[in-house]
Amino acid sequence: MSVFYPPGLEVNNKYLKRIPYSQNVKILKTKLKFKLHAQDNPIVHFSKAETIFVRIPKNASSSLFQLLFPETKYELPHYSAEFYKTLFPDYYQKWLVFAPLRNPLDRIASAFTYYRSYTKVPAEKKLMEEKYSFLKTFEDFVHWFNDVEHIEEQEMMRWSHFRKQTDYICDANNNVIVDLLFPVEDMERGLELLHKRYHFTEEVPHKNKSAPQKYDKLPVKAIERYFSEDFKIWNQAINDKIIFNHNNKPGLNLPEENSVSYA
Repeated sequence: MSVFYPPGLEVNNKYLKRIPYSQNVKILKTKLKFKLHAQDNPIVHFSKAETIFVRIPKNASSSLFQLLFPETKYELPHYSAEFYKTLFPDYYQKWLVFAPLRNPLDRIASAFTYYRSYTKVPAEKKLMEEKYSFLKTFEDFVHWFNDVEHIEEQEMMRWSHFRKQTDYICDANNNVIVDLLFPVEDMERGLELLHKRYHFTEEVPHKNKSAPQKYDKLPVKAIERYFSEDFKIWNQAINDKIIFNHNNKPGLNLPEENSVSYA
């Protein structure tokens, strides 16, 4: 038995043979960090409720994490669903995988505010102070977003908080691989289902809460095009209140109410 993993919580090695070499190396390095306790293993936290929480940045992930794991003093990184599926396939196939979604404009505005004023990552802070020093407000960001060609090549857009929400919940073929999705703007039904597993008694704390934004006078069409997949699946979540995406997991007993249909 591993000195770090609880019994049975080992990373499955047989799937590594199917992965390109460069990604294989990254996976092996991550496994080693988990083994050496140099990096916190998320499965240890998720095993009690047999769920996997895909923490999308700026989607109330800190607040939900505090609610679901009050005994944990530090938060887990923002790993994607593909990360969990690759490193922990046995548990991914059996456990409930969930993620909250958010209005893409609100999320990007919040992400900009975070990078502009609050990031503690030296490289990000330096870039914001030097290369992107002219972006003082979200309005500046929106106009810059409209004017720049090949926005996807901008270093800023590769930072975790600016990545598309679909990057966190989809596989390489753009298929949603998360079982349960719900909007942070209306979390009642999502929390109701999670309560059966976590048995929390508190309400969701408002951590890192952003101020309300108004976009009716801003030229946001370029942002809407770039994040079109995010808008489509978020709109479905808002309309349905909750999305049950059946990934051949009959043991979860998810309601047969709806499924992802944004693609």
